[in-house]
Amino acid sequence: MVTDIEIRSAVRADLPVIVALLRDDEFGRARETIDPEDLEPYSAAFLEIQRDLNSDVLVAVADGAVVGCLQITCIPGLSYQGVRRGLIEDVRVARHLRGYGIGKRLVTAAERHAQSVGCALLELFVHQERTEAQSFYESLAFEGHHRGYRKSLTF
Repeated sequence: MVTDIEIRSAVRADLPVIVALLRDDEFGRARETIDPEDLEPYSAAFLEIQRDLNSDVLVAVADGAVVGCLQITCIPGLSYQGVRRGLIEDVRVARHLRGYGIGKRLVTAAERHAQSVGCALLELFVHQERTEAQSFYESLAFEGHHRGYRKSLTF
């Protein structure tokens, strides 16, 4: 049972645990690595996120250990009369602690953050096969409005 959860901005020392959380499912295993020798791209991305005033990585901490994470990015836009929108990505909770409200606490913290910086919309994408995640977001009053598309770019 988890009773005391702290939600805070991630620090560099949290990165190995965040990457392990990102890797801990069938999709993550195919694209993420937890090899300490391969953490440089994650470190560079994390530094870029830290420098971006419109982005943050939040972590949930229980008993001194990171047990969940997400990224929130606030995006200026022209539609909806120029409102800013918050984009939530990479929501993860440690497998053995799912169902204790940690994900809800993370998403609620992201929503508060987005509101505090002037976002009028909050959006996220869920893989079509993640039916449990879809139910979770619907329980938090998110509605499935759009169909997302992705195209990989070479660089």
